[in-house]
Amino acid sequence: MLLVDTEKKTLVRDEELKLEIARCRPHRKWLRTQIIHLNHLHKDYQLNYGLLTYEHLISRELEGLAMGDEEGLHADRRLTLFSFTHDTFGLIVVPMIRDRKEALGSMGNDAALACLSDYKPLMFCYFQQLFAQVTNPPIDPFREQIVMSLSCPIGPEANILEPSAEQCRRLFLEQPVLSLIDMEVIKRTNYKGWKTRLIDIVYPRKHGVNGLLPALDRVCAEACGAALDGYQLIVLSDRRVSHDYVNISSCMAVGAVHQYLIRQRQRKKVGIIVESGEVKTVHDFCVLLGFGCDAICPYLVYETCYRLRHMKLLDQSLNDNLIYEGYRDACMRGICKVMAKMGISTLHSYKGAQIFEAVGLSKEVVQKCFTNTVSRLGGATFKVLAYEAEQRHFFAYTRREGDNLILVSPGMYHWRDGGEKHLNEPLGIAKLQAAARSNDMKSYQEFSTASTLANRWCTLRGQLEIKTAPQIQIPLEEVESAASIVKRFVTGAMSFGSISWEAHTTLAVAMNRIHAKSNTGEGGEKPERYASDQDPNNNIRSAIKQVASGRFGVTSSYLAHCDELQIKMAQGAKPGEGGELPGYKVTREIAHTRNSTPGVGLISPPPHHDIYSIEDLAQLIYDLKCSNPKARISVKLVSEAGVGIIASGVVKGKAEHVTISGHDGGTGASSWTGIKHAGLPWELGVAETHQILTMNNLRSRVVVQADGQIRSGRDVVIAALLGADEFGMSTAPLIVLGCTMMRKCHLNTCPVGIATQDPVLRAKFDGKPEHVVNYMFMIAEEVRYFLAKMGMRTLQEAVGRTDLLYANPNPVNKKATLLEFGSLLKNAALLYPNVDIRGGSLKQDFLLEKRLDNKVIEAAMSVLESGTGQCNLSYDIHNYDRTFGATLSFEISRRYQETGLPDNSINIKLKGSAGQSLCAFMAKGVTVELEGDANDYVGKGLSGGNVIVYPPKDATFKSEENVIVGNVVLYGATSGKAFFRGLAAERFCVRNSGATAIIEGVGDHGCEYMTGGRAIILGPVGRNFAAAMSGGIAFVYDRHNVFDRMVNASTVDLESPTDEDAEWLKEMLTEFVEKTGSEVGAKILKHYAVALKCFVKVFPKEYKRVLADRDAEKAEKAAKEAEVKAKADEALETSSDSNNEDYSEDIIKDTPTLTMHQTLLNPQNHPHYQRKRAQSSDWAIGVNDDVVQRQLVTLRKLAKNQKERDAAAAGFTFEDEEEEEDSEDSEPFEAHESMGKKAVVDIESIVSPKKKKDEDLDKLRGFVKYKRQKVIYRPAEERLKDWKEVTNYEDVRKNLRMQAARCMDCGVPFCQGNTGCPLGNIIPKWNDLVFNENWKEALEQLLQTNNFPEFTGRVCPAPCEGACCLGISEPAVTIKNIECAIIDRAFAKGWIKPEPPAYRTGKRIAIIGSGPAGLAAAAQLNKVGHNIVVYERNNRMGGLLRYGIPTMKLEKEVVQRRIDLLQAEGVKFIANVEIGKDVPASLMIQENDAVLVCTGATKPRDLPIPGRDLKGIHFAMEFLETWQKNQSGDAVDWEPINAKGRKVIVLGGGDTATDCIGTSLRHGATSVTAFEIMPQPAEARKEDNPWPQWPLIFRVEYGHEEHRLLTGNDPRIYAISSKKFLSDTSGRVTGICTVGVEWQKDDKGMWKMTEVPGSEKIYEADLVLLAMGFLGPEQTVLEQLAVDKDPRSNILTPAGKYRTSIPKVFAAG
Repeated sequence: MLLVDTEKKTLVRDEELKLEIARCRPHRKWLRTQIIHLNHLHKDYQLNYGLLTYEHLISRELEGLAMGDEEGLHADRRLTLFSFTHDTFGLIVVPMIRDRKEALGSMGNDAALACLSDYKPLMFCYFQQLFAQVTNPPIDPFREQIVMSLSCPIGPEANILEPSAEQCRRLFLEQPVLSLIDMEVIKRTNYKGWKTRLIDIVYPRKHGVNGLLPALDRVCAEACGAALDGYQLIVLSDRRVSHDYVNISSCMAVGAVHQYLIRQRQRKKVGIIVESGEVKTVHDFCVLLGFGCDAICPYLVYETCYRLRHMKLLDQSLNDNLIYEGYRDACMRGICKVMAKMGISTLHSYKGAQIFEAVGLSKEVVQKCFTNTVSRLGGATFKVLAYEAEQRHFFAYTRREGDNLILVSPGMYHWRDGGEKHLNEPLGIAKLQAAARSNDMKSYQEFSTASTLANRWCTLRGQLEIKTAPQIQIPLEEVESAASIVKRFVTGAMSFGSISWEAHTTLAVAMNRIHAKSNTGEGGEKPERYASDQDPNNNIRSAIKQVASGRFGVTSSYLAHCDELQIKMAQGAKPGEGGELPGYKVTREIAHTRNSTPGVGLISPPPHHDIYSIEDLAQLIYDLKCSNPKARISVKLVSEAGVGIIASGVVKGKAEHVTISGHDGGTGASSWTGIKHAGLPWELGVAETHQILTMNNLRSRVVVQADGQIRSGRDVVIAALLGADEFGMSTAPLIVLGCTMMRKCHLNTCPVGIATQDPVLRAKFDGKPEHVVNYMFMIAEEVRYFLAKMGMRTLQEAVGRTDLLYANPNPVNKKATLLEFGSLLKNAALLYPNVDIRGGSLKQDFLLEKRLDNKVIEAAMSVLESGTGQCNLSYDIHNYDRTFGATLSFEISRRYQETGLPDNSINIKLKGSAGQSLCAFMAKGVTVELEGDANDYVGKGLSGGNVIVYPPKDATFKSEENVIVGNVVLYGATSGKAFFRGLAAERFCVRNSGATAIIEGVGDHGCEYMTGGRAIILGPVGRNFAAAMSGGIAFVYDRHNVFDRMVNASTVDLESPTDEDAEWLKEMLTEFVEKTGSEVGAKILKHYAVALKCFVKVFPKEYKRVLADRDAEKAEKAAKEAEVKAKADEALETSSDSNNEDYSEDIIKDTPTLTMHQTLLNPQNHPHYQRKRAQSSDWAIGVNDDVVQRQLVTLRKLAKNQKERDAAAAGFTFEDEEEEEDSEDSEPFEAHESMGKKAVVDIESIVSPKKKKDEDLDKLRGFVKYKRQKVIYRPAEERLKDWKEVTNYEDVRKNLRMQAARCMDCGVPFCQGNTGCPLGNIIPKWNDLVFNENWKEALEQLLQTNNFPEFTGRVCPAPCEGACCLGISEPAVTIKNIECAIIDRAFAKGWIKPEPPAYRTGKRIAIIGSGPAGLAAAAQLNKVGHNIVVYERNNRMGGLLRYGIPTMKLEKEVVQRRIDLLQAEGVKFIANVEIGKDVPASLMIQENDAVLVCTGATKPRDLPIPGRDLKGIHFAMEFLETWQKNQSGDAVDWEPINAKGRKVIVLGGGDTATDCIGTSLRHGATSVTAFEIMPQPAEARKEDNPWPQWPLIFRVEYGHEEHRLLTGNDPRIYAISSKKFLSDTSGRVTGICTVGVEWQKDDKGMWKMTEVPGSEKIYEADLVLLAMGFLGPEQTVLEQLAVDKDPRSNILTPAGKYRTSIPKVFAAG
């Protein structure tokens, strides 16, 4: 503040003015005596009631809950009511407590909007955070923490117009997150007469959906009454929620009370505190605070963490206080971050500011609870919200039968089968990859259909339809070509660093081939990528170069080599935020590209350094245009309310292109709060932007691009109709290149080599430019299809034609039908018919012809063209001469790239006051000397040039006391020198990454984010110096010893200069004085020895660590080389291999232990081997086989104890063995070739992974480190002698945790997708629980979707493993073994007990068939209380499980155990009754409330060739069933099918055929042969069998292996067709006539079989088993029931349903 006193004729400066105001009243006394702190209330409570502990409070609350004897989280039903899931704790809460900061996610948000979600989202989810872009800058809340504050007084406020002590009489909170103790103290306080009114925000369940509004009115009335009655605080609490009471949303209650009190003029009298179980995430806190709350106590988080700790599921070292502190700190950081997005620095300003947009809330809700909040779409009413609350309450407190037991994850963060809808789900991803990789339009159409359906459930555009009509349709040939349309496509801004070199360059090559554009992102681009001599078909240059002002590798050459320059104002997935690239991702090549230091993390601040206003953005636009006059200048904005107005300002600032990004864009890493709740759908932003630009006649000046989860031609057309000219795609192209939406980008563990810098993982990248090209053209063809349907010949004609869209909400979704799309579909062209809306048709005029640079370029042309010589020029400069030197640098850079010109090639002397951005991006070879002063941004992006600025020589003022250059000097400078005689304003050398600068003093935030270069400050510095400085060095002349109070020391150390530093300092100061005439510099040089003691060296900690590591690494390397050489000489006789290649870049070594910890056994680190090495020299470089064997024996002994523990953990025991021959059980770990070749024998490649210590197992990188266990069967020679199960459970379960560690916990787990588990098993969850040895919870999760894991874990073909994402490049996770181990352990531990339902419904249901489907249906229906009777025509229950699957695969005791369990639970079984034969099917309908047909497909496929009626030919099921009955002791005639001594031929190649082979071998067959009419599968997938389809590959199952053992060959003969059965005179089969066949595709792509001439052959056989599959169910029952059937004779039911065409009759299986 400044005060001009006209009476006294004085100027009162800031400090004097504030001091005068402060002294006019006794403010200090008022504050000391009146203000109330929370600790005052605590002390008063202790005096009145005694000590209060968390244990007491939590125990008191939990005792009041009716949890009974149940264990597990699900026992507390409030968790289900308040939408807590395992993901809530695993992904959000526990990481917050542990790390004291928000948890990170990646790849954006593709889940359904809250207003479209069927999964009853909480009220918080309907609000999206607003943020600052252009109009005011966001803040970096961490590096500039000095301006942030969460401290806030609450309670009654006095009149601000009457200063008094009463204004200070308030409760002062340091932050708004209250502990349980804080809450209890506040509720019971009576300190200084303060009292609190507790208001319950619940209402009786019996009131139903109509109870919400009256309850809300009651709460408001009680709050107003409390204010009138003199209460200082109001607590809105939902603790009374129970079976009989439904909670009111805390967000709704706060909003309603806040607005009601404002209307009643009572709000200033009370503070509002919320005590709620709903609150869990940072966004929840922000919404409550933003709508008027003062403080929040999330009691259920604390209470559940208490339970987790007592259940030993949480780190035992975390006591209740540490849990609170960790969670509080994380919330504080998160709240600060959200506030900072809007440029708000204090919580006092944020409270009640309502900086949100409601998406999908009706006017009645907004007006009552969130008055004046923007809600453009209307939507959910109070009744809808009450219904959702009622449904949540019902699921939580209804009778807990069926599967309504455990906490279910609805897939809000990661896709889960049957859960929340996501745009990127397995079917869509698989079809997209198949289409792009094979250029298959049919697959693309299937993808487009899946995408349209996903949009229907998730997005606003999914509620819109495109108008088409046959009358206006035109021929497709008349529509603009696909080659023309693809030029409008761009790939999104993904930086090199967030994705790998391979992925980044592949995208660039693809887009260049089709003359479209790829985007560098803000990470810079290596110069070789824009070399001019590239093959046009493989050009790796990105056409769009993104800049976030001067961030990350922005040089003159970088800017000069592009077609478009994009200013990143905000990012869709995290608008208003910066980013961070962790040190382990900053490899040498990335550090070089970004001008930083390898291994040192890079912080990307929000754009708040040089963009404070629209004028500043206009200047940056001008800077970039001058730096490359040929490039189009773009500004990237994010959709939010008002973005159209912002875009108008941007266009007036001369932007030629605007990108409107949606909230759902992908990101390499961001907090979940930013991913889920910041920004708005691009549909709203694009429509608003187009309308506002048209209204202001600006549309023709700018090209508008839509960006955010655009995936199909339909998306493109809708974006165009809403007003977009171009279309950005990021996630979909990455999926095309192989991305499976793992959502592990932030962990550097992308398994397909896309979002990682790990060389091992990058080697797995297999994407090709052709894939992206195919995808882009398929989108274009779909666009052409829609254009033809709409009667349009070009895509340009569709732009802005909202009249061709109409709202068609999903009728199944009631909330969708309430949305209002009027504002979205306004046709701006009709409202303003005379406005040209052709984007970019009117070129922006930058007046570049008037630039001073033009004179310089003309005068220096000879030097520019030749690259030699020298040119000395002199000019006067004025403040309207902006960005001087940038265009000159462009001319240099486009000719000579980074090399530039020789030093001092062009020397320019200027005189006067320079305008903004003097010498911005100035290239090497140019020196500018200014006598005068300069405005802001001097030397921005300095790229090798030299800048010298000093005051006029005749000036009388002291330079060291006056500002000579403005703000943001040398922002993002990469190289060069800058000498300034005088002071700089704020933000000097921000993000300097290579320039050397000397100045006489700087303002606040100097050297912030600096990553390289050196800065010398010869005078005072402002606050927050060196914040987030991670590289480079600063030297500060601290004559008055005050610098330590100005520095932000969180990332830097303060040291004294070394001798080497002193020498360099003197050299630079001498040059500085010579070139500027600095008196300050001259004085320092004159007394240099004394002055040197006043210099402080500012040394970044990370930079220092890296330098120290480098020195240590060099020393260690030298020592090792010496040691290796000595040992090599010593072992020369036994080994000649002594080469040792250096490993150039060990990315793993620089990774955090948790992320990259090397956990394979290293014997040299084991104490045992340290002793051995002292005694023996066997560990020489050259070791012989005997040494290796001795090492193996020793390691096996060491591992024995660990193996015993592993086996016990799996629920089984085994006998000790002195030595185990198991080195072949698993594939050995092989280090990636990039780790270098080792001369020593690597013991890790010898030892089986099973020897890995449990405590060392690494879950994060387990999929890389550990190999799949290959051997799962008992030895063939052993198992052939018995009928026991073939699986070697003992061996399998020794290393289950290692196998579970291989599961990647995918963001989109294909193992439960459409080609994976048909049950939707929650596989990643129970894999993780097994890894963490939480077997009980793993069982709960498994039983949630699978009734009989003991069956599926033994006999299921495991399609989940075929669809496992790890299977793309590695063998899949052993899911089936883990599943079986969970249930077997549960039975062994006695956890599986009969659980008959507590209530019976009285309904009787008959189930026909006791196979897998019949038993599962019986179990499920019995759970919910129905009376179940199961009918089975055989003599024992189990169907296929009993008689169709051999004992060696499924022991019958396992089947009987489950049937006994079902009987104990109340299921009735009736055997030896065949419905339709013994009992009419019609009678079943009459006597039961429902009939469920589960007969299975029991009609076998026959082979009607000559001789089929001969003796000795049997169906496989007849063979297997008869033998199973014989084994069970039944009196059956099994001799006709006894294979002993017979030559057996099995026709068929499936699992049943394998079972026949195994059974025949155990019978003692003379020979066994299997015929398969199809050709032999390949060893690996073929192109037409892409992942995640079931892999059609050659497999060796147990029967085949056993045959190989006995005969030495495989029993299978492929591509053979049986023509006739041969017989003897008795009518018994003796052989088969066969012919070889070939398979080829016809013109239609269908497979066609032809016989091979001359391939006829006769095979002897006296027992033939037909195992060729089944044709469907037997028809007797179906015909009696008269149900409709499909063409394959199966019972016809609707998709995903079980009802048939006959009432009361259902079908399953």
